[in-house]
Amino acid sequence: MTAKPVTIAVDAMGGDQAPEEVVKGVAEVSLDRFPIQVLLVGDAPQLTRLLATMRHDPERISVHHTAEFIRLDE
Repeated sequence: MTAKPVTIAVDAMGGDQAPEEVVKGVAEVSLDRFPIQVLLVGDAPQLTRLLATMRHDPERISVHHTAEFIRLDE
């Protein structure tokens, strides 16, 4: 029996050294054998540019644009 993929949403704009390190982690996970789909949430143009520089499985990552997000100082 094949495992059903799990879908997770990731706030790509939050956290230390985001979004670079977040996108890097998601790109690595997308190449894993585990059945996972990732929805990256954040600034789509920036996230798409970052993904283009990394080895990843584009079938397992989708980007959801949001123009607004809460900054650390808010």
